[in-house]
Amino acid sequence: MNHTTIKQNILQLYQNCHIATFPVSCISILNQYNITCFSYKELTAKQPALSELCQKYSNDAFSYGNLVCYNDTMPIERIRFSLMHELGHLLLHSENETDANLFASHLLAPRCILKKSRLTQPKDISTLFGISREAAVYALKDLSKMDCSNTIDEQLLEHFYSPKLGIYVYHISECPVCGSTIYNSIHNTCLQCKKLSIKSR
Repeated sequence: MNHTTIKQNILQLYQNCHIATFPVSCISILNQYNITCFSYKELTAKQPALSELCQKYSNDAFSYGNLVCYNDTMPIERIRFSLMHELGHLLLHSENETDANLFASHLLAPRCILKKSRLTQPKDISTLFGISREAAVYALKDLSKMDCSNTIDEQLLEHFYSPKLGIYVYHISECPVCGSTIYNSIHNTCLQCKKLSIKSR
């Protein structure tokens, strides 16, 4: 399956699930598509035989119909990737592992947003998108081979444009000090509070 088709499916998902910021909520996305999600631990308590079958099939995650099960002993970033990987199989109607990997990678960290963020450090990219350092490094290398000027990437980027604010919004947080809304920053406090904190030292 070509990259454009995969990205078109991702754009449709963003629109259907009203994705407006990163990191995305993987469980909420699965719920939007009426997909039941169980951890291997939960499944073991409910259906031990099925849980054993799932774990034999994959140490990460397993999907069948509208059921997705995952290994909850894995790091959260890997769990998030595994969940979206399984969703990729379902939405793309493809058993191809490369297709599902591309779907998960670009859904969690679309390259056009990565480019707009201007982040270059894997740890910062990991924080913004909720992905592993390894996945962040891969996304950076992938971006270096792209210009994001094609139609589908422009459509993906446009999805995050806020006419009200006049900017592209891909991350929203609240300053714990003053309560103001922070846009597109991985820092915990707003710029004003950060300056006040530095002055008071």
